[in-house]
Amino acid sequence: MVEDRDQPVYVSSGIPLHMLHIFFDQVLQNLEEELRFIEAREGFAESPLMGYREDYSQYVPRGHYTASRRLEDYFRAMMWLGRLTFLLNGGEPDGPSETCLVSEERARLMTVSALLTVSDLEDAGPEGEALLGKWKRIYELTAFFADFVEPVPRVYAELNATLEMARRGLEEYGVLDGEIEGRFRNACSVMARLEAIAEGELAEVPMSREDAEFLKDFAFRLEATICWGGETTEGLETSLIADVHTDQNSGLVLEAASGDLDLCIVIYRRPDGLVEAAVGPVLSYYEFTWPMSDRLTDRAWRDMLGGEEPPMRPSWAEVEGSGP
Repeated sequence: MVEDRDQPVYVSSGIPLHMLHIFFDQVLQNLEEELRFIEAREGFAESPLMGYREDYSQYVPRGHYTASRRLEDYFRAMMWLGRLTFLLNGGEPDGPSETCLVSEERARLMTVSALLTVSDLEDAGPEGEALLGKWKRIYELTAFFADFVEPVPRVYAELNATLEMARRGLEEYGVLDGEIEGRFRNACSVMARLEAIAEGELAEVPMSREDAEFLKDFAFRLEATICWGGETTEGLETSLIADVHTDQNSGLVLEAASGDLDLCIVIYRRPDGLVEAAVGPVLSYYEFTWPMSDRLTDRAWRDMLGGEEPPMRPSWAEVEGSGP
């Protein structure tokens, strides 16, 4: 039986029937308190559900997740699921300043909760399929998105394959409507065209007028693929910011950001000996500390850039250099 408030959401076995209303009242109370902390986003506090300290300033929606309430809710949900965890080890004394965050008894209950959660994945869902099978398919799909380090043109081929995998996955779950499917197909077409153009450039094949016109209108084609339903335009912005490290002792976070585009000129020698100059945009870079109680969103960062005293770039990012 669950004692006190330890893992009331995750462990409910062994509770006498006449005690269920007390159990659910406690669950609701802890849940409402947890949600208040998430909405307040005021820094460290003990999680009512998990029993150890959590940094609730992490729940400020950032990036393209600020484009709608639905995306903000998704951000907070995924942040909570990604940060709060079942702890395996505990001991005495316990607390935020001690070796163990929780007591041995609480850690034991967390371990039981984790095992019960995993065992539930073996149960069949409404369609008769084990939940674990669905989880593995979702994990394999999302994990693939982070594996792009190959150079062009292979990168376009892998992007194309990933888009097609995502399209099939959404279709399988029955959430792919006509508009979204059309945008997926458009994105796949763009990737296939870029792959072909890149292969031609590597083979030193002169670019056709059609391909040149395609590249001329590439920004418009990309915008039409990314920005659907008025949900977000973040994919078109270059001024983005992310807090990449939190220092609990100083109460500061390290912010890494990009700003307006710079113009880069690269002079290089072709295999045939001809010297050419390539001109194109590159991202500017900023890095600075900021109070963790005021984690910056992209919108706040753009306001800072456009203000009277925008932050300075790192000295190394200001240096103009030349290569061999």
